[in-house]
Amino acid sequence: MHKMSKKINIFLMLVLILTLVTPSFAGTGITNIEVFVTESDGQITLQWNDPDYGDFSRMKITGAAKTVYVDKGVQQAIFTNLVNGIEYSFRLSAISNSGVILGETVVFGIPRDETPPERVSNAYGIPDDGCIFLYWNDPADKDLDRIRIEVSDRVIEVDKGVEQLLIDGLDNGIEYRFVITAVDTSGNESDGVVITSIPEEGVRIHLSGPEQVQSEQTFSVTMDVSSSRNDIYAVQASLQYDADYFQYIGYEEPENGISVIRIDESTEGCITVYVARTDNTPITGQGNRIITLEFKAGNVVGNYTGLFNIENALAGTAPPGDQIPVASNSINITIASVILPEVSDVKVLSGDTKITLSWTDPPGGEYDRILIIVDGTKSYTVEKGQQTITIPDLINGEVYQFVLKTMDSEGNTSQGVTVYGSPEAGDQIPPSEVTNITVKAGNCFLKLNWNDPEDADFKKVIITVNNSDVYEVDKGVQQLAISGLVNGQVVAIKIQTVDETGNTSAGISITGIPGILGDVNYDGVINVGDLAIAAYNYLVREGDLKWEQARHCDVTGNNEEPDGIVDILDITFIAKKMLEQQ
Repeated sequence: MHKMSKKINIFLMLVLILTLVTPSFAGTGITNIEVFVTESDGQITLQWNDPDYGDFSRMKITGAAKTVYVDKGVQQAIFTNLVNGIEYSFRLSAISNSGVILGETVVFGIPRDETPPERVSNAYGIPDDGCIFLYWNDPADKDLDRIRIEVSDRVIEVDKGVEQLLIDGLDNGIEYRFVITAVDTSGNESDGVVITSIPEEGVRIHLSGPEQVQSEQTFSVTMDVSSSRNDIYAVQASLQYDADYFQYIGYEEPENGISVIRIDESTEGCITVYVARTDNTPITGQGNRIITLEFKAGNVVGNYTGLFNIENALAGTAPPGDQIPVASNSINITIASVILPEVSDVKVLSGDTKITLSWTDPPGGEYDRILIIVDGTKSYTVEKGQQTITIPDLINGEVYQFVLKTMDSEGNTSQGVTVYGSPEAGDQIPPSEVTNITVKAGNCFLKLNWNDPEDADFKKVIITVNNSDVYEVDKGVQQLAISGLVNGQVVAIKIQTVDETGNTSAGISITGIPGILGDVNYDGVINVGDLAIAAYNYLVREGDLKWEQARHCDVTGNNEEPDGIVDILDITFIAKKMLEQQ
């Protein structure tokens, strides 16, 4: 009789609750979530102070094509692998223990590359009447955007890859100072390279020599004068070099009517040359050899690169007898312990995010491997005879520089063969997302079901749980049971699709809370408290503002599966479970 009375009381209470059910919500909102955004190279860091609210549990952050959950007390999230220069938005939502969104804010950030590019190299100017032709080599930085040239009160910017500029409207006889600066896509600037040149009716000394010599090898450095004037009869120039590594041993006089009048080698590391025309004709036209200087390379361990630079070059005019400054260039010469042969017939095959290189090894036994340098930063080695390599993890559409060098067992390398290539984008379209996702909670587990996309190249589903555990589910399986969970704790789940090429979708983020079916407050038992929560959320359905907090009450439906609404079937189910526990 006593048990019968208890059952009658429970059903009377159920009837009373159903008569009082109204879809209402009373919550406490949090405002003014202050977020600090730190922008760095390919990365954005978000920091905040957790809301001072007892029910606050975690921060949900949505942005950069992902959703992450950060537990109370951590107060920081770092987003990496971002594209520099692109603005990203991040929505931060403060979530309570019961899943209620207490407050939100949106912040923005732009990841910024803070590393400046390398300087331009081999910069020089060729003067002419009222103008200067500037030439240089761009640095190898793949994020190089432009080259900035500053002269007097003018600033001129040149796109990468041009490597030359004509600056006209200048006054003859006046020395101009040019500052050449490399600028990357994030606005970082290299150190400026300064050259000076004097527009004139074209007088210039061109210095040339070998790029590489062997230890103790004798080699030549030549000076040639080009002039569009008809009154140049004498030239003087001082050649600066590193006397610790290069020994001057003599010179050869040209056979073109130009005579070497004097050589001054009294200053270590400097040779001053005085030449004059002795056949009563001016030094005019292109490529007039004025002297060939002979040097001997020192004996080095490894490689050493030295600078040869002309300073204080002057030309004498006749009949007025004036002296005018002469433009010139500099060269680098590398002393190598061993000179190795080069590879040949290099071929570049573009692929999706990769480049395949092939080549023909040179004959001989002086080397045992090939060194491949990518954009001057990353390097690979392959054994002699392999004659091919695939460089992975490249960016489609970017132009890459590849230098192939032979290398011996001591680490000596050849000068190298340089080629360029750009990986081609293959299939870059990710598959569609999964659909009809359902989450069924159980005791310490969650069961997921979904429908695979219909893309012909769809391969698998990747499921990430709480940003750590990753599951891969093959095409056609369409379900996954996640066990070992803690009842009542929110589980963050991201479901992504992957195709045969490896393209991955942005993914769909959902949450689930494992627990005993019907125990909606997760206290380990099903009682009147669970019944009250279900009654409080009566008729709340998927898509409503309250659905996030109410969906855990949706425990059954007409097919005995959750149906997206908290209705009489759910309340009856909970009441039935209460009776079963009596």
